[in-house]
Amino acid sequence: MDTAREAVADLFRQILSGEDIPAPKALLARLKPEASAERLPDVPYSLLGNLYHAVFWHRVWLGRLTGGKRPAWKDDWKEPGPEALDALRDEFLDGLNRALAMVEAEPFEHRMESDARALHLLMSLAIHDAYHLGQIKLIKRMMATRDRQIGNLRT
Repeated sequence: MDTAREAVADLFRQILSGEDIPAPKALLARLKPEASAERLPDVPYSLLGNLYHAVFWHRVWLGRLTGGKRPAWKDDWKEPGPEALDALRDEFLDGLNRALAMVEAEPFEHRMESDARALHLLMSLAIHDAYHLGQIKLIKRMMATRDRQIGNLRT
C-alpha cells in the first residue's frame, strides 16, 4: 500500500478506535430513540438529524466510489423519527468500516477517474464524519447538562 493510501487508512482507523475523537461505536451505543430525535433550543437539528446527515453523505460518497445509487440532494438534513435510530447507527458504522476496507484492499478498486481522486473523496468522508461525531458528542453533553439542571430543580 502506498503512503497516501496508508495515511487515509490510518485516518479511518483513528476515527473508528476513538484515538483522537470519541469512538463512534461507543458514542452511538446507548442513545435513547426519543431523546436522539429531540431538538434542543437554539440547536438547528437533533442528534438523530445530525446522524442522518452523516449517513446521507456516506451514501453520496461511497456511492460515487462504488458506482452505487446515490440519494437525491433534497433528502439531505431530514429529521427522521426515533424509530430510525438503530438503522442509521448501523449504517453509519458500516459505512466507516466499508471505507476503511476499501482503502486497505489490494487492489485498490473504485469508480473514480484516479486513485488520487478516490483518496480525496475518502479523506473528505473521514473528515466530515469526525466533524459530525464531534457535533453529536456536543449535543449529548448539552442534553446531559439540561437533564442535570432539571434534576436539580426537582430536588
